[in-house]
Amino acid sequence: MSIFSNYSPSLANSLLQLIDPAGTLPVTEAWVPPTFNLVTSFSVSGGQAGGLQGLLLTATLPIGGNNTPVAILAFGCRWADFFYGAKSSLFTTMSATPSYLSFGGLQGKAEAHDDIELTNALAEAEISLEVLRLRADETGGQIDSPLVALARLPANQRRAALELDASAATGNILLLANSFYSNARSAIWSMLPMLQNVPGFNTSIPLLCVGMGPSAAIAQLAALDLRPGQTGPLGATQVSPASDIGCYAFSAAPLGDSSFSTVATKAVSGLFSINAPNTDLWPSGFGLPSGILTLGTPQTLTLTVGTTLDTPWYDRTPAVYSQGFGGAIPAQAGTGTLITPPTGFDPHLAAAFAQLCVATYGLCQHPGAAVSVPAPYTVVGSVLLAGQSWTNLPWAVLFRNPANNALVIVIRGPATLAETGFINGPGYTTRPTWMTDGRINGGVLAFVDLLLPALSAALAEQSTAGGVYYVGHDYGGAAAATLAYQAQINNPTALPKAAAVYGFGTQPFADFTLANSLYSASGLISFQVQRPADVLTQRLGSGATYGVPTAIQVTGGDTTAANSTSYHAASLYAQLLSVG
Repeated sequence: MSIFSNYSPSLANSLLQLIDPAGTLPVTEAWVPPTFNLVTSFSVSGGQAGGLQGLLLTATLPIGGNNTPVAILAFGCRWADFFYGAKSSLFTTMSATPSYLSFGGLQGKAEAHDDIELTNALAEAEISLEVLRLRADETGGQIDSPLVALARLPANQRRAALELDASAATGNILLLANSFYSNARSAIWSMLPMLQNVPGFNTSIPLLCVGMGPSAAIAQLAALDLRPGQTGPLGATQVSPASDIGCYAFSAAPLGDSSFSTVATKAVSGLFSINAPNTDLWPSGFGLPSGILTLGTPQTLTLTVGTTLDTPWYDRTPAVYSQGFGGAIPAQAGTGTLITPPTGFDPHLAAAFAQLCVATYGLCQHPGAAVSVPAPYTVVGSVLLAGQSWTNLPWAVLFRNPANNALVIVIRGPATLAETGFINGPGYTTRPTWMTDGRINGGVLAFVDLLLPALSAALAEQSTAGGVYYVGHDYGGAAAATLAYQAQINNPTALPKAAAVYGFGTQPFADFTLANSLYSASGLISFQVQRPADVLTQRLGSGATYGVPTAIQVTGGDTTAANSTSYHAASLYAQLLSVG
């Protein structure tokens, strides 16, 4: 039995402390808690591995009542490269279980290799595996059989490996995780020999894998790949140093079909998915391929997040998840400083609109619940995507200011894994029929096309005499800017022209021509508020995209743990922009 078979909340809480260090930029400068010893780090450049990076550490941790020396692989990602590599097709496609995971049962593999002698020996007695191990050692590894790896397992782990269901070889996993992990696999395995330089860790040792959000699936695949006896990309000369293995995956989205999930749980009994479904929607299966399941044994946390904070990029942070283990609500950002705001920018409007973005996320994540809407604004309508039953949560909310009759259209960014893939797009820009020059991220354009019919219908029921503002956060900011531009250049949809556009942490979505000439030339009044450390606003995204003008920096709040590694949460923008 694995020492990691029983879930430990205290161990989960300890491992949670490694998520943000694993996502540090650059990872070579990561600070780790004093409980852990940093051995080395790795980073896979570009977007092919989704910006995957991480840390190899050692520690002595209480496991099963004993202080146990363990090695830990903590995975993180560079958000800019994640979005660069996360093409929409990767989120909707299943792929065959990689052969290197050695699923399908080692006995089945022996039969597939026509390894009759060893198959018969296995059938006679399990003890023959010990004979096989000795034969392999005596011949210097010249016996080429998939059973050699099994023979070298500790005796108490051989039976579990033998019982892997041969039908599981037909199981499937989400292409996103398969692609990213496969492109990072060599870098991960290459780190492991460094353990030989750590006193007490130069032999087989227990190994834990940990990740959160996008890196949760990577941690799960690593735990399956690095099982005791497994060999790496270099073959028989590269054997996993793990004597036992476990995995703690936080904010873990579904990964494989039922066949894959069943055999994965058999292969690694200490595989845990720790989610907070009352708050964090990232792991939701909405929009992912049918039949996809979360791996391992589920563990549910109940988090208490106030309505003025409850936004996706805030909820799925280690600082917030720590509340599930008795941790305190993280310190907030406080009031920030606007750096040289341009003429026409209204800080009071910006403060109110940022709060409306938070309220829009709240109405999405908790339909029917009480949401904090800043006075004097009231909700007068909401918008779903036409024909998209899987995303049955409001994407846009209409607010009215009765003091001046202004109408505010607020569009949220993605909250789930599938929504992220959909709006991030196919990895290229395209030109809509209503533009004669310039291009837009293909995912944003597809999102706008789906949103437009329902939005137009909602606007038809509203007075626009008091002016209309287009507002959004993240890719919602990109959609708001696109719709306002579409209205500005007199397109056939007859959207009301914008009094102004306000974006907060808007992801880049326009090509160079649109961002640097056409948008300003249209005469559209646009303000894009950005935090200097917000990594999602600073990237050159899919197809080399750029943010539209006018960029305005707001500083402050750099020390709160709620920033995590993105500095992107809408609720933190709202705090920084608050005015008296």
